[in-house]
Amino acid sequence: MPSSVKSPAGKASGSLARKYPFLAAAIGTALFLGLAACSPDGPQDSRTAEEIAEDARTRLPEDPVLAEKYARSCMTCHGDPMNGAPLSGDVKAWAKRLEWRGKEGLLQSTLNGFGAMPPLGLCPDCSVEDFKKLIAFLANQPQPDAGS
Repeated sequence: MPSSVKSPAGKASGSLARKYPFLAAAIGTALFLGLAACSPDGPQDSRTAEEIAEDARTRLPEDPVLAEKYARSCMTCHGDPMNGAPLSGDVKAWAKRLEWRGKEGLLQSTLNGFGAMPPLGLCPDCSVEDFKKLIAFLANQPQPDAGS
């Protein structure tokens, strides 16, 4: 691949990396993140995208009260791959969010809204403890201890 680009007049215009350093940095970052996503140390899930989507459409928390709240508020978006929200139980999708934002960041997003998700995630009667449990359920994480 040539290291310079010809202008319309046929003259060399210099290295792309020199001319567009942000482009070189962006490509490098994308490659790094792509390789990191394939890391064997990351969360593993052998299911196909279709299997994850099917599971997200049907899974519910074990606690019947939490299951009712989840079914009427969270499942609409987190159980349908067409909505763009991370799917319930999608280990890889939630691991990225936990790494980027942490449990507290995800809680704040739920309380205050984030992107297309409205404040309180359409569950005005959910307590902070409910939200912590729902986030853990969505992310396939252990349920938090009371008060944590």
